[in-house]
Amino acid sequence: MGFGQGYTPQESAPQLPEGEYKAQIRGAQFGQLTDGKSYFDVFLNIKDMNGNSYEGFKPDTKRYFDRPLYPQDVPASAQMAGKTLQDMQVSWDRQITSFFDAFGIQRGDWNTENWRGKVGCINVKKDKSNPSYMVILPDAQKRQQLQQAGAHQQAPGGQQLSTPGQQYQQQGYSEQYAPPANPGFDDTIPF
Repeated sequence: MGFGQGYTPQESAPQLPEGEYKAQIRGAQFGQLTDGKSYFDVFLNIKDMNGNSYEGFKPDTKRYFDRPLYPQDVPASAQMAGKTLQDMQVSWDRQITSFFDAFGIQRGDWNTENWRGKVGCINVKKDKSNPSYMVILPDAQKRQQLQQAGAHQQAPGGQQLSTPGQQYQQQGYSEQYAPPANPGFDDTIPF
């Protein structure tokens, strides 16, 4: 028996082009690496803003590591950049708040069953540290803009066609997907 016995060549999954997408959470799970680091993975069905599906394209999963609690949780590269544990915690809190808001998940709801089927907006961009990989950036601001655009549609005579959240209901989503009116944080922080 030799190394690689039974190998069958497989094409790698195509990469999503950079851009804005709608994403639906198809599931999520918590896990732990062998070094003890906890994380959760979010699995997504991705469509472009016109509704074209990107099934089988990568990335369709986003991993989030647990909030740093101790000074030893701060990576050496972050320490060399002058970041403290408190800096890392604030950054993590912003990232997770952006995730919750982008998918209309109640902030702090860690029950992943409640996440299933939630729809949000994401940006897919090249990873600055490794250009051959793409990163997913949840976009609460874009989601809010889409919601507000629906709220401002007017019928002839000035009658309002939709109220906040109604645009999502018309698209088969519920009003619970609407993010708070003012998330109060900077959505441009990469993670």
